[in-house]
Amino acid sequence: MINEIPGWVGSFFYGICFLPQIYSIFKNQSPKLDINFIFLQFLGACFMFIYGLINKLYPIMILNAFAWFCIVLILIGYHHNKKNNYTQS
Repeated sequence: MINEIPGWVGSFFYGICFLPQIYSIFKNQSPKLDINFIFLQFLGACFMFIYGLINKLYPIMILNAFAWFCIVLILIGYHHNKKNNYTQS
């Protein structure tokens, strides 16, 4: 049972991560990625990686390690572009 807790937490974050993005698209009519969406994806990937590690589920580990890597690249790009937008204004 305790081995499943990271999986349930990761599933929760993956499940709710889309809500900030959906809200941003429809309420704010913004096509930009919501940083909360990215952050919740990051948390989901971390917990699912831990779940895969604990239970020796290598496909889960590999998938979420790759997702984590992609999310880190997105965050770096987000930060870089945000910084450049402030200096151009």
